[in-house]
Amino acid sequence: MAYDQSKNFRSQNDLGLSGKADKNQKRAINKDGTFNVRRYQTADHFYHRLLTMSWTRFFLLMLSLFLIVNCMYATIYILIGIDKLGGVENLDIVQDFLSAFFFSAQTMTTVGYGAMHPVGVAASTMAAIESLTGLLGFAIATGLMYGRFTRPSAGIRFTEKAIIAPYKEGLKSFQFRLANERNNHVFEPEVLVIYTSLIKRDDGKIIRNFLPMKLELSTIYFLSMNWTIAHPINEESPLFGKTKKDLLEEDAEILVLLKLFNDAFAQTVYTRTSFKATEIDWDVKYVLPYNIDENGNTHFYLEKLDETISA
Repeated sequence: MAYDQSKNFRSQNDLGLSGKADKNQKRAINKDGTFNVRRYQTADHFYHRLLTMSWTRFFLLMLSLFLIVNCMYATIYILIGIDKLGGVENLDIVQDFLSAFFFSAQTMTTVGYGAMHPVGVAASTMAAIESLTGLLGFAIATGLMYGRFTRPSAGIRFTEKAIIAPYKEGLKSFQFRLANERNNHVFEPEVLVIYTSLIKRDDGKIIRNFLPMKLELSTIYFLSMNWTIAHPINEESPLFGKTKKDLLEEDAEILVLLKLFNDAFAQTVYTRTSFKATEIDWDVKYVLPYNIDENGNTHFYLEKLDETISA
């Protein structure tokens, strides 16, 4: 007898992802763990955006601000008069602007080579203001760099695909693997797996159902190599009696929430991912990603985490 989803078509705990659904709706959680929701009219804290944006965008933003601010001060020095910058030859507008720009950069960074210097009250006042701007700006940039480097992250790598593999007593199981991709240590990882699917109610409305998937082990103490999470497909499983076609028709998505203690940050951190029906391989099994040499040493290969063979 297949698992009866109709008796629990709307779970009490819908994970905060809403039970309302549409056939054209994309996955709830992206592979990188981000939620597939576009939010509007929310409080957009600029400091939070600076901490969470990619490193490429962050460095490009810092470089752009540095160039813009120095161009602004260079323009002010030109308006004051290029003759108010000692050591600068008044040649043409391009050379004058470049000289003013480099003087501004030296002043802002407090390098002060001495080849150029302000002359008069107006230029000296602007140089003093720019020095203060530079000190404050670099203090903020340093704080942002520190915040980005120390922001806790799990550093966990999941397999790109899950599998349906042979299990004990002639049963099959839903499996996926994960491993710590860094050289630090993590402890007590605990995983929660939820099966979601589209079902049609008696009134014709399509909603998304959330059902917990009972695991062989939901927590371990150490994660020195890989961890294979296995969900036995028995009569209590929401996958019982289902085929690959059934999962595709239900727009099935299996959500994964992982909690662990990261000793590098000395904090408990969370990470997420999900597997769509198209990201599940059937009748295969994982290849061991480690071996033991003649001296008894264990060698773990992270690049083998996704390798499978026919069951």
